[in-house]
Amino acid sequence: MARRAQSGRVPVIALAAVLLAACAEAGEAATTTTVPAITVPAITVPATTVPVAAPFVVEGPGRYEGEVVSEGLLRRFVLVVPESAPDPAPLVVVFHGFMGNPAEVEETTGMSAVAAEEGFVVAYPEGAGQPRRWRSDPRQGDLDVAFARDMVALVSDAVGIDPQRVYAVGMSNGGGMAARLACDASDLVASAGAVSGAYPTGECSPGRPVPVVAFHAL
Repeated sequence: MARRAQSGRVPVIALAAVLLAACAEAGEAATTTTVPAITVPAITVPATTVPVAAPFVVEGPGRYEGEVVSEGLLRRFVLVVPESAPDPAPLVVVFHGFMGNPAEVEETTGMSAVAAEEGFVVAYPEGAGQPRRWRSDPRQGDLDVAFARDMVALVSDAVGIDPQRVYAVGMSNGGGMAARLACDASDLVASAGAVSGAYPTGECSPGRPVPVVAFHAL
């Protein structure tokens, strides 16, 4: 038994010697081997794209599609200027409902025909997001209030608009947006009208009393 144990240690010692020799050779190789430099390609960070609105020019009566950059977003609207509009003219801003669009609310309300009969300019702004909507609740921020101001300012530069006769109307979610302007932009709108409006919550403290008409039915 003693001999077997003694003879059994020889392969283990031999294996250890081989491993030590291999490690030594690897160490020598590591000191003499030149590792090629690693070339890291430069990372190009694309510049942030700043939205640019197309020039908005109104050349007489007609239907125009406009753009304005508001709060860093490119926002769109449709403007209808009838031949009957005086200079300066009243401006009616019509807000579409949830998931709506300017063409839809123009057709369903018939407001362009009314504008031609009564002699005022009408604007149909487009909501933001997917689906398109208005942030009529103050807790959602002031994005659309700013858009309304920027759009009216752009239209006023292109067409003669009476600043004392700017009106906001809307349907459903758009009615809520018209009501919000009565609260938070009383310096901008003379009055507001809503049909089946989804009204904003929270405090309403306009800088002046704003007439509001609201229609609801079951």
